[in-house]
Amino acid sequence: MKNTKIYSKAESLAKDIILTYKDNAEINLDAKDNVSKQSLPNVDIDVATNRNLIDLSYKGLNNKFIHLLQEIYPTYNIINSGLFYYPPTGYMGWHTNSEKPCKRVYIVYSDGKSFFRYKDAQDSIVTDWDKKGVDIKEFDIPEDDKLWHCIYSEGNRISIGFRLYDTSS
Repeated sequence: MKNTKIYSKAESLAKDIILTYKDNAEINLDAKDNVSKQSLPNVDIDVATNRNLIDLSYKGLNNKFIHLLQEIYPTYNIINSGLFYYPPTGYMGWHTNSEKPCKRVYIVYSDGKSFFRYKDAQDSIVTDWDKKGVDIKEFDIPEDDKLWHCIYSEGNRISIGFRLYDTSS
């Protein structure tokens, strides 16, 4: 998926958010421990409460992207699922989003090392490093299984999330 409007809007928005919020961010020296394989829970956690980030979802900034995503996913109902600023040592601990199975799309901006980590079908832990600048992550939250995943950042990271529900059937 390459839509230059999405990339340029995301980069501009991300830089504004970083300038506005970076001085309010906390450093968490235990962040890497909270996204390690050893910290993977034994019980389902739908939404991570173990995290170091600033939740900007209430600002409605995701709405700037819905019409652009609708061009790429014309048969989907698209809903905002969060806008988060991860400062250096920012993270969201292991969770599954199991109560809302659907396709997920995240528009991510990173100015340093950051990743999306998940447990695959073979029970291996996979670390998907973000590209510097704008990157787009797409994955499915299954109805009949759990996709354990977490996020970590050593630099500034902005994540603009969406839930996509297929309406074609």
